[in-house]
Amino acid sequence: FPGQFRDLAPSLVRRGHELRAISNSDRVSHPSIQISRYQLGKPERQGIHPLTNEIDEWIRRSELVARKAESIKQEGWAPDVILAHPGWGETLLLREIFPSAGLILWPELWLSPEQMGAKFPEELDLSQKHYLRTKNGLLDVALSEASLAIVPTNYQAKSFPNRHQKKLRVIHEG
Repeated sequence: FPGQFRDLAPSLVRRGHELRAISNSDRVSHPSIQISRYQLGKPERQGIHPLTNEIDEWIRRSELVARKAESIKQEGWAPDVILAHPGWGETLLLREIFPSAGLILWPELWLSPEQMGAKFPEELDLSQKHYLRTKNGLLDVALSEASLAIVPTNYQAKSFPNRHQKKLRVIHEG
């Protein structure tokens, strides 16, 4: 945070909405937005498959964000809507903490061989195929919990499998 929500968040505050954010960034946002920050440490990762490094980070981030969300909930505050980017795993447990909140995700793109520099899946080596499966697996889990997903272009919307198309809306970020 603020990331893709850099312009939207202050606009919502000016319209009278109360916003809170959870972030590991030190970026400054609108002074009326309370930001709960978390720190992602550098864990020991010896002897594990390289692809699990990213999965480990997603799980660590989701756990840290969930703790911040639980703290916010204990203060007596709950969101009507959660707007979040699922690309780093941070959204994985939010539905557990705020089950009645709308969960709107900004998933950007479903990865395909094209993003790996190939025209066809057969051109990818096993490691690249594994990477695509792993990255898209996170999006699959996140989107299964989402109320709605927003992407900025039709190209990006069309990249997602049919099972997610009903949840996708194209809203240009400019």
